[in-house]
Amino acid sequence: NGSGDVWHHLKTRQVVLKNVESRLNLRRTARIIGNKMEEYAKPYGFFEAPYCTAEGTVDLAQQKDTNLKIYVRSEKGMEYSFLGKLLTLSDLDCDLAITGKDLKIRPRKPVGMFDGTLDGTLDVKLIEDASYQAKLELKECDFGKLMKTFFGNEEVKGQVSASANLDGRFSDLRSMNGWGELTVIDGVLYPIPIFGTFSEVLNNLVPELGYSQANKARSVYEIKKGEVDMTKIDVYSAAFALIGNGTYDMVDDKVDMNMRVNMRGIMGVALFPISKLFEYRGTGSLNDTKWEPKSF
Repeated sequence: NGSGDVWHHLKTRQVVLKNVESRLNLRRTARIIGNKMEEYAKPYGFFEAPYCTAEGTVDLAQQKDTNLKIYVRSEKGMEYSFLGKLLTLSDLDCDLAITGKDLKIRPRKPVGMFDGTLDGTLDVKLIEDASYQAKLELKECDFGKLMKTFFGNEEVKGQVSASANLDGRFSDLRSMNGWGELTVIDGVLYPIPIFGTFSEVLNNLVPELGYSQANKARSVYEIKKGEVDMTKIDVYSAAFALIGNGTYDMVDDKVDMNMRVNMRGIMGVALFPISKLFEYRGTGSLNDTKWEPKSF
């Protein structure tokens, strides 16, 4: 159902909406207004008809005179495709503003994602090769669900919080630039693709060491042309600390990382004189990273 006023000016090919409220399927409703509006609504796969209000003008001819404000609320949420991955967002309460070819998405409160929350802003240039600017913040999300979505790994556990400032084009991962940081609490290293074989290295130092739960892992990173430069990586457990840095090329799937193992507790005291031996370099792909000693 829905209510409000809709005028379609055939000469100027503009649609004017005033005091429009609805609980209609967004994609089907958009189709009635015109092809441009249907394109705007395409990425939003709602699980139920959301509550929406709309006010403004849609320019079906050239798009330059479009000035439309939309409010959307949906507890069940939707699926949204971002960078080729299908994300599930719940408890949506946000404003959308379309001015000419610019779309701005502004949540009124954090939305649910990966059993945690996602907050931030997303600006999209509505052109043939659409570009984006995103400022995002994840809080207390399920690290396993995130890793399954992006890397297909189903064994990772832990809780992740992260921030990211990104820009680029949706069609080209190499166009991505940005920066941010990531923190994982109470995770286990060995199921994480990049650390899988590194756990074997730790087990060679001390049996079962590679299966230890990390109390905290943190990385600060920059992204330039689709390559992630992890300027600092810190992983801490009761038994060891990993200190490192490196790069990951998201387009070519190439890893180049350096890690140093510092033992903690009694083992740390015993092995301190030879701690420089525990430096390793990892190369290869994300799911098949080969770790070798840097010096002996």
